[in-house]
Amino acid sequence: MDRLPSALVLAIAALSLVSILLLAWSRRWRTRRSALHLPPGPKKLPLIGNLHQIGSLPHRSLWALARQHGPVMLLRLGSVPTVVVSSPEAARDVMRTHDAHCCSRPATPGPRRLTYGYKDLAFAPYGDHVREMRKLFILELLCMRRVQAAWDAREAQVDKLVETLTHAGPNSVVLDEHIFGAVDGIIGTVVFGRIYGTEGFKMQFLDMLNEAMEMLGSFSAEDFFPNSAGRLVDRLTGLIARRERIFKRLDAFFDAVIDQHLNSTCNKLDDGDCRSDLVQALIELWKDDGSSVPFTREHVKAMLFIVLLDLLGYLCRWN
Repeated sequence: MDRLPSALVLAIAALSLVSILLLAWSRRWRTRRSALHLPPGPKKLPLIGNLHQIGSLPHRSLWALARQHGPVMLLRLGSVPTVVVSSPEAARDVMRTHDAHCCSRPATPGPRRLTYGYKDLAFAPYGDHVREMRKLFILELLCMRRVQAAWDAREAQVDKLVETLTHAGPNSVVLDEHIFGAVDGIIGTVVFGRIYGTEGFKMQFLDMLNEAMEMLGSFSAEDFFPNSAGRLVDRLTGLIARRERIFKRLDAFFDAVIDQHLNSTCNKLDDGDCRSDLVQALIELWKDDGSSVPFTREHVKAMLFIVLLDLLGYLCRWN
């Protein structure tokens, strides 16, 4: 009987201490939130945040939410805070005034793996490395010498297009298909060289890129819950295994393309007999010991992946 009052006192003291700590934490969180001047947004649910308010057409869902909460609103997609802007003025502030703070893409596991740890320019976080890489590529890849080097591919594909249309005579033709074929041939030849037109090569890499794009566009729990719980869900759903399988296929494909270029007798574009494709240009950057920017074989493969994603998107638009 003597222990009961002391136990009650300890229990009351423990509950009081917990209540005080929770109250202090709540006040601190509210003070911090108000100090940050966060934009308004819809109420969120525990764990999932505002994911339940994003429907099958996200742009329409965001438009409806913006009408209620204004042109700048804060959403919580899982555990990831996301600011949505939907007016020209707000977009101008983001893309011009605060461009340096907003130009980096979110760090997600899919692009990180497929770009060899962000060794590209599209997904890499903005910083000194990206700025130096841009300068290097503008000087080496977008100069007039490189543009002129690709003239043969453009001329050959245009001649082929004109010849095909001439042979059609008075018969009607689906012009979109012929233009698509010409653009496809120009871009593919500029990137890979003559091997792009070989049998099976185009279908092989288009199949891999289609699978990579589908994987990048699929739902990943780690994108919204960047912690061990999100990784566990992705592992159970098989997404991590699928990502690794696609990465190994692309890696082997890029290695084969690079080795084929390395085994050729061409090593300088200044020679008229040399290759004029992008792969050869990237290899030259890799082999150039005097470059101020670290550029490895993985950088070559990461840049090829991004270029081919852009190529596939362009071809899909033509289709």
